[in-house]
This record gives sequence, structure tokens and C-alpha cells, in this order.
Amino acid sequence: MKKALLVSIALVVMYVVGTFAAGTTVNGTRVINGDLTVKGTCTGCGSAVGLVGPLDTVNVSGQSALTMSAAACFTSSTYDNIILKLTYAVPGTSGDNLYLRFNGDTGTNYTWSGFRNSNSGSAISGAVATNQILLDTNGTVGTNALGWTGTIEIFGIGSGKQQHVQYEGGYLDPSPAPINTNGHGFYLSTTAITSVTFEYANAGTVHTISGTAKCYGVAKS
Repeated sequence: MKKALLVSIALVVMYVVGTFAAGTTVNGTRVINGDLTVKGTCTGCGSAVGLVGPLDTVNVSGQSALTMSAAACFTSSTYDNIILKLTYAVPGTSGDNLYLRFNGDTGTNYTWSGFRNSNSGSAISGAVATNQILLDTNGTVGTNALGWTGTIEIFGIGSGKQQHVQYEGGYLDPSPAPINTNGHGFYLSTTAITSVTFEYANAGTVHTISGTAKCYGVAKS
């Protein structure tokens, strides 16, 4: 009996999108002690809160940019924040920087500060009134299969406010050495975000990118 119950709960937990209180029934499973996070219908739960998605998935191979623009990702009435998961983003040219931009905006509407470290040392970097946020924190990414992989969270996606961005990730540089990066920045425009673009470039020249991005929403509580 205990084994059957454990298997049932494990199958439910595999599909993560919302958190529901104890004493409710979720997909036929009674939540007995504490919260349970599930995907699907829930009797007596009300609206789900917490991480929802993926709302959109974009795969590219050898393209000039990776852009996410699905309306489901940028619904400020539904989500407080959005979380982007970028996986194995590989440049077509070794030694590129990974740019993050919003709404196709290439103006000087960004500011950022970050830290990177490896087995051989560390560095800080940043810029104000610049035209992108550098997710590699001004390092350089190699063309091996282990490109930049990490998480970007965007706080407050509605219009009328400047957007705060935090990121954390890692990659192999051209040597190849393992690099860890983390930082934050701001999109200084008050225009609502409707798209996010990742590009690889060197000295302003855009090169190709290959990789996968997924978008999740943090539902309003």
C-alpha cells in the first residue's frame, strides 16, 4: 500500500507548474501533509501560483539570433516575473560575447554589472548606457558544444516600469576553461517587454547562435 502511494505521488510531482495547499485533491491524489506541486486539474485549489510552464520553447541552429516573442510569455496581468532557461547556446565563431536585448531595442537603454570566475582567476565587468546586457560578463564563449547555459529572471514585466534582470550561468571559453557568470542589469525603457533576443557578437559584428530557450512565468500570488 505504501509503495503504491509513493509511486502515485512521484508521478504527480513530475509535472511541475503550481503549488496547492494541504487537504485538496490533485488529479485524484489527496495532498495529506504540506504543499504539492502539480500540473493538471485540482479540486478546491483555486488558481495555481508559482512557476508555470514552459510557456514557450525556441530551438535554433546557426541562426543570426534566438528570439522569444510568444505572447504567453509576457502577460503582465498573469505573471509577476518571467524566467528564461537558456541551454547550450553555442556561437558560430569562437570568442564571441552573448548579448541579451529586449523588444529588438539596440539603443543605449541598458545597464549591467557582473562577475565571472574560473579555475584560474576572476574578474568583474559592467557598463552603463550601453546597447545590450552581456551574459558572459565580458568573457568570451568557445564554439564547443558546452555553450552558455543558465537562468535569466526578469522582474516586473508590465509597462510603466524599468525592467530588472538577474542572471546566472556558465560556459567553456575558447581555451577551453570552465567559466561561471552571474550578475544583474536593467532595461531602462518603460515600454512593456514583448520579446527577448539572444545574439552572439564580437566588436559589434553579429555571428550565428545555436541553442534552446524556454520561458516560464511566475504566477501572481
